[in-house]
Amino acid sequence: MTRVVLVTGGGTGIGRAVAARFVEEGARVVITGRRADRLEAAVGELALLGASVEGAPGETALGSADGPSGGLAGESAGGLAGEMASGSAGGLAGGLAGGVVGGVVGGGAERPGQEFAGVDGRVIGVVCDAADPAQVAVLAARVGAPDVLVNAAGGLPESRPAVTVTGRDGAGGDGAGGDEGERLAAVGRQWESAFAQNVLTAVLTTAAFEHLLQPGASVISIGSIAAERRGGSYGAAKAALAAWNAFQSAALGPRGITCNVIAPGYIEATEFFRDGLTEERRALLIEETHDKRPGTPDDLARTVAFLASAGARHITGQTLHVNGGAHTTR
Repeated sequence: MTRVVLVTGGGTGIGRAVAARFVEEGARVVITGRRADRLEAAVGELALLGASVEGAPGETALGSADGPSGGLAGESAGGLAGEMASGSAGGLAGGLAGGVVGGVVGGGAERPGQEFAGVDGRVIGVVCDAADPAQVAVLAARVGAPDVLVNAAGGLPESRPAVTVTGRDGAGGDGAGGDEGERLAAVGRQWESAFAQNVLTAVLTTAAFEHLLQPGASVISIGSIAAERRGGSYGAAKAALAAWNAFQSAALGPRGITCNVIAPGYIEATEFFRDGLTEERRALLIEETHDKRPGTPDDLARTVAFLASAGARHITGQTLHVNGGAHTTR
């Protein structure tokens, strides 16, 4: 039985590595992201990777007819795989001339719903902002039930612009109180951005798919070491993610569904740290680990694959630290 894996934030970094790991294991993979160009490139790379993996005979679309993935398995299910198999007008099967084909749902290149697929149907990319309820609802209707849901979408909040406050007379409008109001509004935007990117993305996606998940399914979310440190709005959001995960585990556990969080530390070769890390800071982060090396996206991907395996069926409600022991260093 071929598993179906959905990875939000699958176009870059950790999400991209997770998708690659499951493609190598022979799964059918759906990745999502907000940037169409990154998503298209990732689908092309993953499709080439998938071409080197021998698939089950006769499988040309996401999922298999006898698997628990229902909406992805057959033409009658109406999911992405059904359209790919039938070559319907709105699907992805028609006109596959190259490594990747794009099909736009509703307009321009960056519009939500744009889809990309590898020629063998093993990998599909869907442009979707996981913090947008309407876009996530459409995604769930299009994809159907995954065997593994990986919430990898996330990121740093928008930066807070510096606002000089010349006084605190409480006046509004043009007075110092107006400056203070602007400052607090910027604080609010930063925290809202942190929670939208790192909590709401996982909450909405899981809520959209949880009624479709079958016994044996896994929900895995990417947290952070920052949840247990002085992480500001980002750390607070990742701490909230861990608390929500424990709640979800208790809710879905009776149905045979596991829910876990993985907490990385410093991960090299990702957008998260690029351009914002001095050599001194990088050296300090590595020194905090017990094994004296940075983490890699593949470290996280292998852990995700384990948590989605049969050997991890009694592991749920947990935050698993994959940071070289750095979370114990103070």
